[in-house]
Amino acid sequence: MTIFVLAAKIYPFKDTTIEDLQYSLLETEIDFSHFSSQPFIDFLKKMLSKDPKTRATVTDLITDEWLTENGSDPLVLFEPGETAT
Repeated sequence: MTIFVLAAKIYPFKDTTIEDLQYSLLETEIDFSHFSSQPFIDFLKKMLSKDPKTRATVTDLITDEWLTENGSDPLVLFEPGETAT
């Protein structure tokens, strides 16, 4: 949700109680019309999928075309204790 809020400058749900928010999280479709980039919308949809079986893993997200500019700028991962040289 954080990346959605940072990009859209609004919350995806307008609920005021925990119960309503829980319902929205589980049952309401998110409106992605605030965004014009289809790769970014696809990234958000993968990340925010309500079905845990289809929700993107961290590996899926860090190799996503939007985040890596179609693979031309992949994220560099480091092992624990390793630093960039």
